[in-house]
Amino acid sequence: MKEEYKRIRRELFAHSPRFKKLQSKIFFRFAIKVILLELLIAAFAVGAFSLAPTSVYAFIIIGIAVLYYLTKASKLIGTRVLGTVTDINRITRNVTRSGMNQRGGTFRMTQNTFSVFTISSDDGNTQEIELNVQYEKVFKKGDRIIRLSGMKHPVDLTPEELLICPFCGNIFPTENQDCIECGEPALNARAIQNIER
Repeated sequence: MKEEYKRIRRELFAHSPRFKKLQSKIFFRFAIKVILLELLIAAFAVGAFSLAPTSVYAFIIIGIAVLYYLTKASKLIGTRVLGTVTDINRITRNVTRSGMNQRGGTFRMTQNTFSVFTISSDDGNTQEIELNVQYEKVFKKGDRIIRLSGMKHPVDLTPEELLICPFCGNIFPTENQDCIECGEPALNARAIQNIER
């Protein structure tokens, strides 16, 4: 994990109560999942040991594999992004929405267009983030963006006229000190520099 990512996360954790609460909730849910699954695996291992003592090794390997998978797939790590937008593409696909259609059905299919932002990190890795087309107003090719663990939306670290709130996804002008939708402090390159001082 990059030093810049760590620094921004640390400063936000210290200055944003909502971010701190969100991160604590993510960690708590992750810890509960790990504890419950590891206890289940341990129970099976004890039962298997009574039948065949060497089978315990297999359960130890399974326990390590489950822990690795949960860590990799969790919001603690899985949603981390820090890099530069190198490409923007649009895709169209069918989306199922709940609601009543004319024939009395409860689901209907609609075609939606999404923007796929390709992010290249400093170490050469690439990741794709899929967002609504409206976010092309905020993220342009060459912009440096960060997506913090657990955050719903990425943040533009390049000075722009528009910002995106990482909590609710609302787009608002940079003059605003807080998000006009949820009231959270604006997060951008200038705001992060101000936090450091």
